[in-house]
Amino acid sequence: MYYFVEVACVIAEIWMIHMFLGSLFNKRGASLLQRIILYGVFGGIITVLSLQEDMAFARLGVAFVGVWAVSMLIFDARMLQGVLSGVAFCAIVAVTDVGSAIAFQSCGVDSSALMANYASRALYLVANHILLFGIVIIICVINRKSHSRMSIKILLPVLPCWIISILLCFLFAWQCFVKDFEWHPLFLIVLLGLLYTNIIMIYFTNKTSEQAQIKKDFEIAEHHYAMQQEYYDQLRVQQEETRALWHDISKYLRAAQVDSTSVALTEVQEMLDSISCVVDVNNRIVSVILNEYFQIAKNSGIEVEIDVQVPSELFVTAADLYVLIGNTLDNAIEACVALPEEQRKINLKLKKHNNILFYEVSNPYTEKHLRRVRGNYHGFGLKNVARCVEKYNGKLDITKKNGVFRVVAHLNSL
Repeated sequence: MYYFVEVACVIAEIWMIHMFLGSLFNKRGASLLQRIILYGVFGGIITVLSLQEDMAFARLGVAFVGVWAVSMLIFDARMLQGVLSGVAFCAIVAVTDVGSAIAFQSCGVDSSALMANYASRALYLVANHILLFGIVIIICVINRKSHSRMSIKILLPVLPCWIISILLCFLFAWQCFVKDFEWHPLFLIVLLGLLYTNIIMIYFTNKTSEQAQIKKDFEIAEHHYAMQQEYYDQLRVQQEETRALWHDISKYLRAAQVDSTSVALTEVQEMLDSISCVVDVNNRIVSVILNEYFQIAKNSGIEVEIDVQVPSELFVTAADLYVLIGNTLDNAIEACVALPEEQRKINLKLKKHNNILFYEVSNPYTEKHLRRVRGNYHGFGLKNVARCVEKYNGKLDITKKNGVFRVVAHLNSL
């Protein structure tokens, strides 16, 4: 029974480590198999050391290395962050061990008997991990603003069950080792059940909260996407009306210019003739979009290089082109503005091959800028881009490497 309790507590501890690191860092794109292998190896080593006598410090050292490895491979922690996370979790474990031992001694359980007797040791392990569970959940709630979706609302329903579990552990210890109450393995099964009941309650409550938040984010993104489409439709109509107006004015002036001596009219005509698209890529919609953002980039001191080869008609709607190009250029310009002027450069490619539209935009960036712009509503632009690409059964690839942020999209003809 003791060995079963050790394995069960190690599994619970691995889950707590995952929750603890999840409250501090964002997840990487590790597959389920990779996570199972890493956690399996880590848990196996911890279990072997737990079953050996006088291996507490070795177990603590392996726990430190394991937390560091998980933070680097499963989560996006940096080297120093991983080390500090390992130290923090091991400190929590050490404090919990000492606190549990003191609590058991206060109940009249001798410390030497606590380590020698398998029954008392198993009871101590369960109580220790229930206490550790409570501390980890509190830390997750404290860190909820930055990464975790846990909140006080999640903690409150679990708190009474957690307190009752702790009290039962000490009550059983007092009854069995002070009052000589007959020991029964069923006590441990009940306490383990309470431990895992707490874990399952937190897990499903947290998942429900995440699903509700995802639904809320999706609804906001839907509204944002619809507003963008409406705005871009209106902008396209306005630009086309403006171009038509300039064209009509030019014709009227030519009709009014009755002789070549009309210097004023000649100068006005030359000015009107000079008004043209900064970029003309053989597609009116793409040209309008690029002209708008080229002007913004020019005013911000950003160099823009383009390689656009598209026909006059595309299978992508005007609104979707605005979403795709507009959002990515918005982000690129915003990132470049945070850099010194000599580093501000955007590269854009747009080509159509057979029934596929290839789009790529890249720009330099700083990690400081990315951390600063993260917020509750930041990122809806790229979410809308992803939805736009998905609409055309395409593929979206976003990479950050060597100081360059790159968005590559392939859209397929419907």
